[in-house]
Amino acid sequence: MDWMLSSGGAPSMVLLPLGIRYNSQYYISIPCLSYLDDLVVQLKSDDKKTHSRRRGLGYVDVINTDLKPILILSSKNDEPEIFRSAVRLLAEISTPIECLVFEETINHANGKSPNVIYELTQLLYKCKEAFLDLSVIQAIVHNLEHLLEKQALSSEETIFITFALVLFRNVLHAPERPPAAQQDQLVCNLFSQKFDGFLLKLLACPQRGDWAAVITQIISVIFKDRPVENIRNRFRIRMETSGSENYDESNNSSDEVGQNSTPNDVSKFLDQFVVDFMLGYGYNVVVGILHQQLLRDKNLPLDKPQFFWLIAYFLGFASILKLDFQSIKNVLHIDILCYLTWEAVCEIGRLDKNTLQRSMDANPRRIHRCVRAIHEYLQAFQVYSRLDCTRVNISGPGSTHEYQRWSYLLCGYLPAMRDLRQLFVLLLRQFNSKFHCRRLLCDIITGNHLLMTTLKQADEFPACGPRFDLTEHLSQFCTKTILARYGSALTDFRTNRPFINDSIFTILLHVKNDLGKIDLLLHPVILRPFVKIWEESFDICDSWHTLIECVLQTFWKNHQSGNYSIDSYPWNTTTDGLADEENLTLTKAKQPAGNNNPSFNVLHTDTQVVVNQLKISGFQKQLIWIQSSLLAACSARLGTYVGQEFRNPIASLSLRTNMPCPIIPWTEEESSALNSDLFYSLMFLIGLIPPTSCDSVYPCIPHEWSPDTVYNVALVFENVDQQNVDFDLACVCKSELNNRVAGSLFDISTDGSHQQICQISAEEYQKQDEILASLPEVPLNVWEWMEKSAELGEIWTPDIEDAAISDVANGVNELGLYDKFSSREDEESAME
Repeated sequence: MDWMLSSGGAPSMVLLPLGIRYNSQYYISIPCLSYLDDLVVQLKSDDKKTHSRRRGLGYVDVINTDLKPILILSSKNDEPEIFRSAVRLLAEISTPIECLVFEETINHANGKSPNVIYELTQLLYKCKEAFLDLSVIQAIVHNLEHLLEKQALSSEETIFITFALVLFRNVLHAPERPPAAQQDQLVCNLFSQKFDGFLLKLLACPQRGDWAAVITQIISVIFKDRPVENIRNRFRIRMETSGSENYDESNNSSDEVGQNSTPNDVSKFLDQFVVDFMLGYGYNVVVGILHQQLLRDKNLPLDKPQFFWLIAYFLGFASILKLDFQSIKNVLHIDILCYLTWEAVCEIGRLDKNTLQRSMDANPRRIHRCVRAIHEYLQAFQVYSRLDCTRVNISGPGSTHEYQRWSYLLCGYLPAMRDLRQLFVLLLRQFNSKFHCRRLLCDIITGNHLLMTTLKQADEFPACGPRFDLTEHLSQFCTKTILARYGSALTDFRTNRPFINDSIFTILLHVKNDLGKIDLLLHPVILRPFVKIWEESFDICDSWHTLIECVLQTFWKNHQSGNYSIDSYPWNTTTDGLADEENLTLTKAKQPAGNNNPSFNVLHTDTQVVVNQLKISGFQKQLIWIQSSLLAACSARLGTYVGQEFRNPIASLSLRTNMPCPIIPWTEEESSALNSDLFYSLMFLIGLIPPTSCDSVYPCIPHEWSPDTVYNVALVFENVDQQNVDFDLACVCKSELNNRVAGSLFDISTDGSHQQICQISAEEYQKQDEILASLPEVPLNVWEWMEKSAELGEIWTPDIEDAAISDVANGVNELGLYDKFSSREDEESAME
């Protein structure tokens, strides 16, 4: 029965016979269970424009009127089916507004009417306030604890625990009615009922994989808006004052039960949870589970930045608490660092695309969380690799050997991780103060510093791959774009932490001493903070003062010679330290469609001719970059990196996650190549330009390409020497490829897969070449029109008239592609 339709979406007490209150006592009705289940169904089929059913439940205050007493009574009277249905309904009612689907209406383009949002917000207020009643929490936690006492959980019981966790997550996430003071009370209520211990017990169950994601979400909401440095400082003070090597585990904050919590009570609860979470292996377990799930399940109900946050927020406690290696071995695993590197690259590509499209999904915080996780990983590695194994709590058989083996191996792995080193170069280039916060810039700079110092330390160990040249790597920092980032960060030298200033000066000193590029430091963005530091006699080490003195003297000599002055220098700086025109330029792959975009000529459809023209034009290094990326992807497809993904995380993890392999323009030189019309057209011809449905704006190697295909595409650039690859060339077959190496121009479907739409003979290819060559000029919007047609499987006609598209359409018609598409559609219809 749909009670709500008969009342216009606002159910009354008569139409919701869940129970009745008589003489101040609530009585559960006999058909209550079926009504609860029916309400869940009703909510799931709610109107996506008005959410009238959900708002109706708020209108009659079903939470306080019925569900609270039902929870308490069914728990007391041992009626598990009614209790679990009530929990499930509450979990559905408390769904965050941002997780609901809203359809557009006439008056509201995004579908979110202010009145609807207001009423839904009021409903969430009531959800949160209901859990301020300790008896509600006691009823739920008591039932959950009772289930865990069983030797084995049924599938229904496992699902119920999931719903209970979702309910707690939703209630913790729900907004609080002003004045905001309910979240702390709610946390205290939960922890006073040993909720923290219950979460850790769940992570010890065989079914922990079913709950790891939602437990992470609960923890992230509990610690939201609670700066990690505040908690770490409390630990440091307690460790120093106690004079103990270990944190005192006897402190049990859960014994402090009260309805009027204080900030001190909340701090004690949180501190104790951190200790139990870290020492009880909960942190190690949940990170290991989520890492594996994120690799194999794209539909995991966990936002990846929450995983990044989990690593970054808690890893720093390991060294403070002097945890043994067993407690964090899943976290400080090389595969975690590989995964973070891969995800950082994906996030950069996604942000670039969303920013250009002005998408609401453009969220720079995702990158920051990933960078922060890498930063904390490198910092923890430095601390643990320097500790004598006798100074940490290593216990258990073979753990000392495992600790030493981990440190030894990781020091050998890091020099081989070129992708990680290049990631920081890319991050520095891509930083833009219009989108990113200054904290991100500081984390990038200090993270790079941690990596460089760790690599120097690792130089004493045998490398698990080719050694890297530190000087050659640092030479990539000798660009005005990257040095401007350092100068920009140095403008806050007074408020920067000493570690930030040291990280900045270390790179600037390398530029002057090791690379002999002092002229790159003679720019306003660097000179201005140098002058202020010198004038204020700011407290920095002697080496930095010497550097400043040398740079200022050099500038003064040049000024006296009349070369330039700080005021007249043509580098017109902005807050970023760069003129707008000097900011990272966008490649044509990144530019949105439009008639104002620059056009490019397809000079020839023979790829070898295009490659030769690019070599003559000075693009030899960039062609090697593309070929190297292709060969790395080929090697990954041949299984070369299995068990050694650190040697090439990008190629390895793109293959493992069934995604196209991005070809990353790490440097300005590589990025500039994609601004070349000729270079970009080559990428298009050989099938490396991603479809519009792809998350990345970078050239991508389709996941469907076999090792042979990838290898033969790499041969387009030049022959491959066995000494330059890490796989046996006998494992791949060399064959002649058509001019359009990836197939026809229309072979990329909307989901990014590679399909051979039509077989084209050599004669047809020649005819196509002649027709395409006869077209005078092909603007970018035409190529996008052609891609759009390929995605739809038909020739797509734009809503607006476009002369360029019209002209090329006539040429495409001569190619016979209209007929190709028609016959393909006929074949598909016949199959249906």
